[in-house]
Amino acid sequence: MGGDAEAAGTRRAAHALGPMTTVNDTFTCTADTGADALYRAELGDDTFAGFAATLTGLGLDPADYLYLPVHPWQWWNRLAVTFAADVAEQRLVCLGPGPEEHLAQQSVRTFFNVTHPQRHYVKTALSVLNMGFVRGLSAAYMEATPAINDWLADLIDRDEVLASTGLTILRERAAIGYRNRRFEAATDRYSPYRKMLAALWRESPVPGLEPGRRLATMASLLHVDSAGGSFAAALVAESGLPAPVWLRRYLDAGLLSEEEFWRTVADCAADYAARVPHLADRLARHDLFAPEFAHSCLNRLQLRDNQQMVDLSDPSAALQFAGTLANPIAPYARRA
Repeated sequence: MGGDAEAAGTRRAAHALGPMTTVNDTFTCTADTGADALYRAELGDDTFAGFAATLTGLGLDPADYLYLPVHPWQWWNRLAVTFAADVAEQRLVCLGPGPEEHLAQQSVRTFFNVTHPQRHYVKTALSVLNMGFVRGLSAAYMEATPAINDWLADLIDRDEVLASTGLTILRERAAIGYRNRRFEAATDRYSPYRKMLAALWRESPVPGLEPGRRLATMASLLHVDSAGGSFAAALVAESGLPAPVWLRRYLDAGLLSEEEFWRTVADCAADYAARVPHLADRLARHDLFAPEFAHSCLNRLQLRDNQQMVDLSDPSAALQFAGTLANPIAPYARRA
C-alpha cells in the first residue's frame, strides 16, 4: 500500500480507545505509510491478531474490515443507537476495548497514548457541544487530511524562512471516516449526522524530543491536582532552585514585557517584508501596521446561539463586529 493519499475503498473498519468498531468506508494516509503498517505499529501484533480473531469468530473476513478508534461515550450514546441498522448489518462491529490507556488532551477529543507515548495521538469524533459546535469529524474532510499534511510538511521543508526557524509540524498521517448511506442521502454536508464516526492519527512529539527535554504546555503550569498540589510547584521543587529564581529563569526564557514583545513582533514583520520585495503589493493590500482593525465579537455569537455559532456554509455572514481594536504593532512601524 502507499501513494499520496491511499484509499482502501470499501473495506470495513475497527480500533479504538474504548470499544473497537469496524466500518465499511475509506482509509487514507500519507505517502510514507499504509493501513496495515499503521495498524500493526499502533496496535501491536498481539492486539492486531486478536481483533482479527474476533472478526473471524463472528464469521466475518478480517480483510473486509478497517479498524477505527471510537470513544466509549460516542459508541454507547450515539453510534449504538443512531447507527443501529449498521450494527445489525455488521457494517459496524464492536470489538471491545483496546489494551492501551489514552489520556484526553485539552481539546477533549484528542487522546495521548499513555501506555506507548511514542505512538500517535488519536483524534476521534465526539458528538458533544463545545464552543458553539458539535465536535464531530467529517468523513469527507478526513479523506483529504493526510494529503494536505504531506503538502504542508513538504512546503515547510523547502521554505528557507520557515526552515531557518526550526519549525516542524506534527503530521496527521492517516485518517478514516464512515459514511452512513441513509444519513448521506437525507442531510446536507454540514449535518452532525455526517460527522459521528471518523478519526485520525497525528504524530507524537515524543520520538523527536532531544535528551533531557520533556513536554508540557504553558497552560499546564496552572494545573492543581486532587490533593491541591501545583504542577508548577512540583517543577520548582524538582529543579532545586528557590521559587523566585525559578520564576525569573522562566520569564527570562519565555516572556518579555508587553512593549518589548510587540516591538519584537513589529521588527520581525518589517524584516520579513524587506526580504520579500516581490510581495510588496500584497503586503500593501493587507497592511500589518494599520492603526486599527475591526473587532469581531465571538462571545456575541455564543450568546446569540450556543448550539451553532455560525452557519458553516457561509461563516462570514454570521460574524458580529463592534468598534475597532488598536493594532499593537502599529506604533513600531518603520515608515519611509
